[in-house]
Amino acid sequence: MQGGLSNVYHQCNLKGITSINKLRYNHVTKTITSYDNQNVITHILDLDFNSLYPSVFSGIFNKNNPYTNNRIYHAGGVTSYFKCASNNSKQKARDIIMSDDRFNDKGQLFCVRIKGHIDEKHINSHINLAPIWRKLTYNNSIEQIGEFMYNKMKSQGLTVDKPTTKLTSLLSTHNQYMCFTSYILWFLIDYCNFVVDDIDSIALFDKHLGFESFACTMMNNRQDA
Repeated sequence: MQGGLSNVYHQCNLKGITSINKLRYNHVTKTITSYDNQNVITHILDLDFNSLYPSVFSGIFNKNNPYTNNRIYHAGGVTSYFKCASNNSKQKARDIIMSDDRFNDKGQLFCVRIKGHIDEKHINSHINLAPIWRKLTYNNSIEQIGEFMYNKMKSQGLTVDKPTTKLTSLLSTHNQYMCFTSYILWFLIDYCNFVVDDIDSIALFDKHLGFESFACTMMNNRQDA
């Protein structure tokens, strides 16, 4: 079941029977089509989500992470903060975000408040797993979520026409300022064709690997258990 604001999946996946379902965006008609392709599910895998945490905060070398010398650093203390009220300050913040230093150990960690979108020409590359995730509250009226989702919810006895809070996957900030940290914004820009439209403010942090030994020890203990 495809929603207007997010992808909500209520599907029974059967090995060898269920077709892979995808979305396609038409930039001319501004419509989205849901379709089954020729591939059929052959295996159903379950990922141990807890095992991902150590790799995120351990700071150990990972060749799949191209940033800050293949390590994920933790933010320490705030070293600077400024509002982007002029073109010069906006450009200064943009230079920090896009600096080539992000690929070496000089990479500057930050948290920035911006507006942005994924280039329309590349929407179909990301529409099946929109990479901007936000916990949003909105009114699930027919105007907000679309006729298809609205009728589906009503037929299943779900509450409509009331405020609801959902983890929502987005392809843009919808002309609202949203906060992004350095690693996720670098990923969006470099791999998801994300365009920064405007910058409101930016905070800079020093960085450290203080949790590396703790995370590695706990990870090894978990694996040995």
